[in-house]
Amino acid sequence: MQSPAVEFSYAEAVEQRGMNLHCLVYGKRATLSRLLIQPGSDVWRPGDRGRLVIPRWLAIELNLVDVADRDVASHPR
Repeated sequence: MQSPAVEFSYAEAVEQRGMNLHCLVYGKRATLSRLLIQPGSDVWRPGDRGRLVIPRWLAIELNLVDVADRDVASHPR
């Protein structure tokens, strides 16, 4: 069973370095491994914009959880 996920309704991928993707999530810069992006995401490579689904533990680690709680979204995956 996967851990709960957090879905952000809008994110933008601005840069990729190796397996890391640098994104803007509601104006906050976040670096995450592309391996942790979950199905249902629109954001996979630089230039992509839209929905971003990541594990809740990662959103907490990246200090995005306050943004997530305001938006949508914790749901089990």
